[in-house]
Amino acid sequence: MATEVTFNHIDPSSIIIGFTGSIGSGCTAFAHMLRDFCGYKYYSLSSPIHEIAMRRKIKPTKKNLQSIGNELRKNNNPSFLAKTILDEIDADFKKLPFNKIVIDSIRNDHEVVLLRHFPKFYLISVYADTETRFKRLSDENKSYSRENFDSDDSRDYNESIAYGQQVEKCNYLSDIIISNHKHVDLKVQKRKKDFFEKSKLIHYTKLIEIGPSMEFKPENHEKIMTLAYMESLFSSCLQRKVGAVITTAEGVIVSSGYNNVPPSEKACYEEYEECYRGYLKNQHSQKLKYCPSCGQKISITECPKCKSPMINGALKCSSCNEQINYKCPKCSEKVFEVFVPGGKGSVGKLLDVCRSLHAEENAILNVTKAGGGVSLKDLTLYTTTFPCTLCANKIAQVGIKRVVYNEAYTMKDADSILTQHDIKTEKFEGVKSQAFFKLYGY
Repeated sequence: MATEVTFNHIDPSSIIIGFTGSIGSGCTAFAHMLRDFCGYKYYSLSSPIHEIAMRRKIKPTKKNLQSIGNELRKNNNPSFLAKTILDEIDADFKKLPFNKIVIDSIRNDHEVVLLRHFPKFYLISVYADTETRFKRLSDENKSYSRENFDSDDSRDYNESIAYGQQVEKCNYLSDIIISNHKHVDLKVQKRKKDFFEKSKLIHYTKLIEIGPSMEFKPENHEKIMTLAYMESLFSSCLQRKVGAVITTAEGVIVSSGYNNVPPSEKACYEEYEECYRGYLKNQHSQKLKYCPSCGQKISITECPKCKSPMINGALKCSSCNEQINYKCPKCSEKVFEVFVPGGKGSVGKLLDVCRSLHAEENAILNVTKAGGGVSLKDLTLYTTTFPCTLCANKIAQVGIKRVVYNEAYTMKDADSILTQHDIKTEKFEGVKSQAFFKLYGY
């Protein structure tokens, strides 16, 4: 259901900065800094959720708040919380106009799409590693266990429902990424101000407010990652388009590549009308007769919601389009949800049967194709997505010593391979490709 955008009083030229990021990343702290030190009027998409929790006398745990947020999006539409806050901003604007707005707690990609109606909306993704985020949250709440954190974090990052928590998608749609690994107590206002003045946030805020000018030039790593995203646009992959660029230590471009089938082969959408790995999973599901957990015989011939017959073991019901999460009648094992790495009965991600050469592979091979005799030893590889295990082996083999990635699609084995070979991995920080020309072009 599309959300109609009609705001009578908000000045369309207003600067709106939104924040997204996994729990404990520090989004709220940064949003408060813009409020306290830069004159931004603060709003949070979690405000309506907290109000409902208080009204219902529900304990405001992260799990409960996530559930209320999902309920509101499901009963209305996925962009409901953003629309609610924009209505509040519209009403406030009528009383006393202002031109700088910060919106916290963006967790669903439909919220981002709605806010994009404002030409000066910029989404900042705040990134911090898992251990730092858990320490922050457990320091705030001593009873917050690692088990609860892992559960909340997993749900927050990517729920497979349109109205759910979709931080992964929001991160992908962001305009700027800020790393926030340092664990600092910001309860003291002076300490918070000192932290803000030394942070990258103040630089990006000025860049947004001033706009394209001679005062701000793109950094080399921002240019290279933008080129990597340009490469990804050539991919025909139905699952994930990835681009990669190899450079010298000085940032001189040596090679580039994107994930795609070999030139002589048809793309998956032409050959199978779907991802080849998805095709193999469907074939496997049709042969699955016993629960992988308890051995109970199962039936996967109809949709558990509307009882409509399934066609060719499709993962979605042909009648109600419901995702098939068939449960074993004996142990309630979710048969169709076990297709994840390491899951019971899993056939994995089947990366070894993917028909495409990955972006990192193509970037490495293209050095040879160019015939320049360039050694890859000690070079840097920029990639839009963290390398898989197969690519990590190749990166280590050719002697690349640094990997800069954007999307955290981390596989433990791949991370381990890179670490064992002393290959430095860095999360990209800076202006992303979709905002590159908007912020730097003039």
